[in-house]
Amino acid sequence: MANELSRTTLPCGNDLVARLCSVGLLRRRHGNADFFVFGHTYLAVLYLVIGLVAVFASQGLVGALLRMPVLRGLGCISYGLYLYHAIVRDLSFGLLFGTSAWLGGWEIEVATLEAFLLTVLLAELSWHFLKKPLLSWSKA
Repeated sequence: MANELSRTTLPCGNDLVARLCSVGLLRRRHGNADFFVFGHTYLAVLYLVIGLVAVFASQGLVGALLRMPVLRGLGCISYGLYLYHAIVRDLSFGLLFGTSAWLGGWEIEVATLEAFLLTVLLAELSWHFLKKPLLSWSKA
């Protein structure tokens, strides 16, 4: 049953992923209003399909890529990334440029990379010294 399900899920999932990725092209052609109304729903469905392909087509290439140790590690600290990213980004830009985050030259890319690395470090520390001990304490 599981093998039959993965044989049918993988081709359908790949087709749906390809179709949903074309939403970005439609956004450029049809403007922001259509993407604002429909694009976020398509993106949510895209992430759902990627997750389902990873679960049900675990023997395939997509499942193997989505179970990479780096992605699994980011999954452990993902909530910390979500909590800290805006604070670290705004502090980085504020300290370096005296303004909030904006798009510009190569300096902005370096500052964004710095903010990303600091956010990952802060989320990793938060995972090891706060969340992981609390989870183990709650299971005891």
